[in-house]
Amino acid sequence: MFVTDVFSDDELEKIHSDLNDELQKSGWHTWSNVVDASGTKNTSKYPPEQGDITFKYINDDIKNLIRQKLVEIDPNIRGYDFTAFYQIWDVGAATGTHDDYEYMFNATFYLNKDWRPDDGGLYVYLDGEEYKVFLPKYNSCGLINKSKKEPHLVTPITT
Repeated sequence: MFVTDVFSDDELEKIHSDLNDELQKSGWHTWSNVVDASGTKNTSKYPPEQGDITFKYINDDIKNLIRQKLVEIDPNIRGYDFTAFYQIWDVGAATGTHDDYEYMFNATFYLNKDWRPDDGGLYVYLDGEEYKVFLPKYNSCGLINKSKKEPHLVTPITT
């Protein structure tokens, strides 16, 4: 499910202000350094030869705002906890095909104001027997509920 115009202008300003503050602080991580419980790096989702994805967990204030929006989009999400983080994708960063089976739901909010199709980062997903593509749009959200297993990938960032 893809939803546009998720946040109000005031909410977007609050999110961007928080992100800009967080960019000045330490505590950012890269997925290439994340390992699972067995100590193995997850190279199927985040191939090491590609650009890296940097992330930082979101504070509770912004997380509560996101929770409110998720419940508006899909009331079945009410009551589930979730992990929320900002991500910055380097040139070359991409994900391999995966389905996020380990999560009850997965949501991506797009905050890039000046994204163009030739920038990469296209969200490709399997819908039944057909692959479809979602073009990231500012202030939109892609939401996957676990009840609908949806293999997907993100194409490499080009700029």
